[in-house]
Amino acid sequence: MAMDVLATSINATATVAASIAAIISLAALLNIRKTNKRQLRAYVGLESLRLELPELNDPNYRPIQPDKAGLVVDDYVLATVKNYGTTPALDVRTQVNWHGVPFGTLIQDDFAYADAESITTPDISRVISRYAVMQQQSHVDRVPVYDASVFKKAQQREISIWMYGHIDYRDIYGRKWSREFSFIYEPWQSLEQQFVPDAHRNDERRLR
Repeated sequence: MAMDVLATSINATATVAASIAAIISLAALLNIRKTNKRQLRAYVGLESLRLELPELNDPNYRPIQPDKAGLVVDDYVLATVKNYGTTPALDVRTQVNWHGVPFGTLIQDDFAYADAESITTPDISRVISRYAVMQQQSHVDRVPVYDASVFKKAQQREISIWMYGHIDYRDIYGRKWSREFSFIYEPWQSLEQQFVPDAHRNDERRLR
């Protein structure tokens, strides 16, 4: 009788131990998969910004109307997007905006960093396109500038310009991400240093 009780107790203990081991193994497996997803997913960011404004110094320059028939745009902001991860980034969408403030002042604390489609002021532009960026590769978005005079004012130190926006993309696991960016345009600096990062707005968040 005592032996039967002992055997039952041993079997029960073995069953519990096996269950615990299975739970631990499953947790370890899930953690490995989570780590793999984190290590192997795409990480997209803004590699550089550059202005291409051949019309800026034209004494007869006039802003153009975006809805004008036969529109030809010569002025652009070039936004270079890079995938720093180890797998492709899919459905990449870049949004670039700019906003002018009196020279030498900071952007307002309550500034909404809204995208261009919700703003009607002429000093803001945008680009919306979707594409894929392979791992460790870059893609250049050409953002049309319909009114380059705002950048002329920045060169003459009449205003300061904040360039801001976000890069939305999907990784190979189907998860959506958004990387925000913000820069201060200082045209008197060298070409490599004209866009100074705003450290307060450089976060990435998961959309879904």
